[in-house]
Order: sequence, then C-alpha cells, then structure tokens
Amino acid sequence: MDIVCCVMLAQHHRAVSTDHLGNVRVTVSDMLIPRGGVFDADLRTLTDYYPFGMTMPERSYEAAGIDGHRYGYNGKENDNEVKGEGNQQDYGFRIYDPRVARFLSVDPLAREYPGLTLYQFSSNTPIWAVDRDGLEARVYTETRQTGHSFITLGTGEGLVLYSYGRYLDNDPDSRLGGAVGNGVLLRFTGAVARQYLSTQLYTNEARAFQINDANETKLRTLFQKLWDDGKPIAPTETDKPNVLNLGRKINVYDLVSFNCTTIVCDALKLTGSKVFDEEALWGLFKFDQDFVIPSSLQNFLVNKSESSSQVGEVTSGVKKGISADLAKPAGTAGVANQSSGVSGDAVGSSANSSGGSGNSGNNVGSSSRDVD
Repeated sequence: MDIVCCVMLAQHHRAVSTDHLGNVRVTVSDMLIPRGGVFDADLRTLTDYYPFGMTMPERSYEAAGIDGHRYGYNGKENDNEVKGEGNQQDYGFRIYDPRVARFLSVDPLAREYPGLTLYQFSSNTPIWAVDRDGLEARVYTETRQTGHSFITLGTGEGLVLYSYGRYLDNDPDSRLGGAVGNGVLLRFTGAVARQYLSTQLYTNEARAFQINDANETKLRTLFQKLWDDGKPIAPTETDKPNVLNLGRKINVYDLVSFNCTTIVCDALKLTGSKVFDEEALWGLFKFDQDFVIPSSLQNFLVNKSESSSQVGEVTSGVKKGISADLAKPAGTAGVANQSSGVSGDAVGSSANSSGGSGNSGNNVGSSSRDVD
C-alpha cells in the first residue's frame, strides 16, 4: 500500500495509506509511541472491506477519541450521518450503498453500456475496477499519417470535446514549412462534437481510452480557461465555420515540442492523473512518461489498459453510444487521407498535427497554474 496524503488531526498530521483501488485502509498520526527502546506508529484507523466496499466489522479498528476518517472505499467521502459508519459514500453525482453494492440512482452513462444494470457498481468487477463520478475523461488517438490526439470530458448531452492543432487555412504566423504556427484549440459540444467523434472513430479508426484517475472537473476548468483566454480567429484565416466560431488561438504550435499529443498529456499530469508515472529498479527510480507522437501515446495506453486499472479501452462502447445518435458516416462525412480528422468541410484539417520526438514538458501554459 502507498501513503498517499496527509491531513491535519488536531495538532498532528495523519498519514493515509491506500490499496490499488484507492481504498483508505490505514491512517496513522505523526506521533510516535515508545515501546521497549523502539517506537510504534500511532494507529488511528484500520479498515478491511468486503469486495463491494462494505466494512468488515471484526477486521476494522478506530482509536478512542477520534471521529473516524472522512474518506473510505474508493477514496470517496463517507456519509456516516445518514446510515451509519461506512454505509454510504458520496461519489459526486451519485450516492453508493456498499451493503447492497448498488448506487441509489441511475447511471448517467447507462446509455453507453446497455448490457449493465442501471445501478451497477464498477461493472460488477470490484476487485480490479473502480467507479468514477459519471463525468469521465477519455483520450482518443488515431495514427493515420502523422496522427492526432484529443480529449473528451463527460458524456451524452454533457459531452465536451477539445482538439488542438493547426487548423487555420491561412495562418499569418506559419513558418518552417508549417511546423510552427498558431495553435488553435477547438471546443465542440452537441451535434458538432458527436459528428467529429463519429468521423474520428469510423473514418480515421481512432481508439478511445478512459483515464480512470483523471480529475474531470479540473480538466474542464483548465481547458475552458485556455479557450476563454485565447484569441478569436479572423474570417481571413479560415473558411471553416466551426473553426472560425468554435476555435481560439491559444499559443504557438510547434510540431516537435507542443502539439495535440503534448497538450493532452500535460493536461492530465497538471490536473493530478498518475497514469504516466513509472518506476524502475524496484521503485528506486521514479519518472513520468512524455509523448509527442500519437502512435507512441496509443501504444502506451493500450499496454496500460491491459496491465492497470488506471486505463480502460472503451472504443467499442463509445462507438455504440455515437451510433445511437448518428448513422455510421459514409466516405463523404470525413476525409480519410487526412490524419487529424475532418468532420466535413466545417471542421477543417490539422495536417501534420503531431509527430516529431522529444520531451513535452509542462507546456499547457500559464493558464493551467490556476487549477489546483
């Protein structure tokens, strides 16, 4: 188990240790208890869980004089005032009862998973999977030619799609053969977002990956601020209505250091995701992965989805959800030989939107510092 955070306990700190699912198992204070020339940890709480989160009554402990710990199963906040200790958790958009292994309201993503009950928890696989709050972050990668990476937040009517690249037909600042120029962030919702997704999934064969430890709320704040702080696009710079109306120039695009892939990776890191954290030599060296090329990011996410609960490939489920709204696009719905994804003439191309090599760094920009 890992010690993941510290919280204040009266005049002392409390260290929290969690397991692979984020379940709070042990909390200790920073006080030391002397015993025969050695010191013992000051154990405050100890909790074992049944698979779906119900507390094991004979395998849990709480020190006298404290009011338990605020967080528990899946790291979610306990709602002990309603049904007693550990019998209800607040998942943000739904309330969960671990005694019956069911949420108390309908899954907001139920439309995308018709094979599951509306009240299920973690697809009934609680040993390796966790349930988020219903506002999900998904990364998409496609590898035609130079490829493209983008991100969606939320689902259904709440879906917001952000795609970054060189979308201007007439970029006044383009140089080095188009490798450097104005970086445009597109913000699509509703039918425009669904059409773009449809083209990417069916025409460009994009793959979708759900990032299970992503903070969707912080990602929304980050990308929305980048878009709000961007500069409007002049009619002389593009003849694509969606780029003109739904795009903003946010910074200088650079093919080898700041592109569609780096902005996705940096945004996830800056908002707290640990999906890119790696270690070597039995944990002696810790580092995070950087990606600039969509194909490299895709390979990493595929491998991660097969070995970790942090990532899940959801391409099939997303396609089913899109198909419920749109028919599978014909060849005219997108341009198959343009890797960045073109949803008709309205979206426009971000040709050569990725590629190159090098480290991405934290290049999302100063606006991201406003997100804690």
